[in-house]
Amino acid sequence: MRSADLSEEDRTLLRQFLDDLRRDELLSFMRTRQVEGRSGNKGDLLDNLFEAMDAGHVALRDLIGLLDDAEPWARQHVFLYEGPPLSIVRRWRKADEAHKVLAQAKLAKYVGKQVPLFLPEKLMLTSIEYQDGARLRVVAVEKRVSRERAQDHDEEETIGDERIEYQAYRKRTTRGLIAFEWDLVENVAHLQVSQLPSGNDYDEAEARMANLLKDWVDLSQFSRVDIGRAIVRFEMDEQGGDASLRCHGIDYATTQGRRVIAKSKHKDQPLLGEEAVVDDALVNVRTTGGTGHSGNVYFLPTKQNPLEGDVHVYLVGGDRQRINFPTDNREEDVRHVLDRIRAAAK
Repeated sequence: MRSADLSEEDRTLLRQFLDDLRRDELLSFMRTRQVEGRSGNKGDLLDNLFEAMDAGHVALRDLIGLLDDAEPWARQHVFLYEGPPLSIVRRWRKADEAHKVLAQAKLAKYVGKQVPLFLPEKLMLTSIEYQDGARLRVVAVEKRVSRERAQDHDEEETIGDERIEYQAYRKRTTRGLIAFEWDLVENVAHLQVSQLPSGNDYDEAEARMANLLKDWVDLSQFSRVDIGRAIVRFEMDEQGGDASLRCHGIDYATTQGRRVIAKSKHKDQPLLGEEAVVDDALVNVRTTGGTGHSGNVYFLPTKQNPLEGDVHVYLVGGDRQRINFPTDNREEDVRHVLDRIRAAAK
């Protein structure tokens, strides 16, 4: 796909998607490609990037590659899995066997490459990364179209004796990314789903990816990690004085299905350690069989971890079992937090 093939609508969308990236991500790309005009606000940077693209100094495929690199670490929901039986993972640990599977599935063109896809109408593969015996990572892209209420454009009129109200909606097109990563050494995996429009189902997104992989990776052989166990663990850790996390809210379900919810007044205020009545209530539910239903947790930088700033997550237990990163983060921060949640869920 060439820049000349972009419609005006697609050109506008491309700018919108690039504008969603962090300024430092744009600057890093421009330095690498030696694009001039690396000062000014983000709008100035985008003007200079598009000028470079139109002049042929930057390829459209490279801009799409920038999106593919950045989007997995933006706002997203993540499923954690335990891997399939050893008889399955052992085959993928053997490089010759793994490449044979990929070749039989006619996927060689994706291995070690990024196939530039801007807005495919359905979920399609864009890259496969296979590190011999160590890791398999599969990335797919899809076009997502949703409607958002635009109340400022609502109208009313009278027709005869009737008062008619018109409700307006704004069409929103986004570029959705789903990535499946399988650690072949530890035999654990995760699925990253970039944030869906409001009202969409993350289980359905998981099913779309499972359908894309089904001929060579059977996602039904993987089992979801119990995020509720991690919620309990983090509440216990903060009770014990762990300075690397701060619980803003904890929601426990009792053995009878009742709910006990505690929340601090501000996100910077600890939930635990200030009022015994709150601490005691959570301990009582937890120690009498209560399970973690949801958790609003901040992971904090310390000298012992790679975080540069707070990383905010919503932990969802119950029948959903997923993790929501509501803000953009660095790759190393996301990976660190996922590792901590997986360890806490054991």
